[in-house]
Amino acid sequence: MVSLVGARGYFPPPSFMKIYCWNVKVLNSPFKQHEVVSLMKKNKLDVCGLVETKLASSVVSFMHKLRLRNWRFLSNVTAINTACILVFWNPSTVKVELIDFTAQGFHVTISSMVNHRSLTATFVYGYNTVIARRALWEDLQNGTQTLP
Repeated sequence: MVSLVGARGYFPPPSFMKIYCWNVKVLNSPFKQHEVVSLMKKNKLDVCGLVETKLASSVVSFMHKLRLRNWRFLSNVTAINTACILVFWNPSTVKVELIDFTAQGFHVTISSMVNHRSLTATFVYGYNTVIARRALWEDLQNGTQTLP
């Protein structure tokens, strides 16, 4: 597969999946939500993981309905009071299946609808202290043994 770099930037072959993960540090502002969604659409992303969003469940639903109506999403809002991790994907280009999730991470399988290849990914938002992150490290160690 050949990639092209031109005057306007990098152009991946059509069979590549474009996956971003972005630490957005609070996504409550409508302006910041617009900025993130614009980046996703401008770069024609297939999957976008957003961490440190700190959104309430109602705001996540509102953002989805208002800005990304045709996309699907997962959040860890049920594991903690606010969604620290959001994963949005374009269902016309990829399929995302949840394997497992915790307050600090999502394990998913991402399958391309274009080239029928798949990969396993983990989106992580680690807590600030070593003690609080121990559960994350245990989850990652156990996950690498049991993930496909």
